Amino acid sequence: MSVFSFSRTTEVWGLNRVITIDMIDWWIERVGPKPYLLKIKRSFDHGYNHGDLTNVSNEDKAELRDLIMLMLEENYESIWKEMYSASTIAESIIKLEQLINADLEGTRFHRMPDSK
Repeated sequence: MSVFSFSRTTEVWGLNRVITIDMIDWWIERVGPKPYLLKIKRSFDHGYNHGDLTNVSNEDKAELRDLIMLMLEENYESIWKEMYSASTIAESIIKLEQLINADLEGTRFHRMPDSK
């Protein structure tokens, strides 16, 4: 199990390590080796299984939230359908997006739940 932690809540998000690492690689493929993504990747590469978003800038969190939304639009979860329930993965990805967006509440980067 891999987890992400946030700055405004004690709630954590978790998912299978293999999927989480693949998600991180997917993000890097889309936007390049951004420092905050490389820091998260290094944490997983070193076996910590933890993505610490507490010190990630609001702008970077917003970018990550948008990447997660893009994953859903592109049906990222379907690549795992042979091994896992795609709907369960999609629900987990949605939860991650919601937690990141909640972390942005009160900033110019926050989105109302139904807005794009």
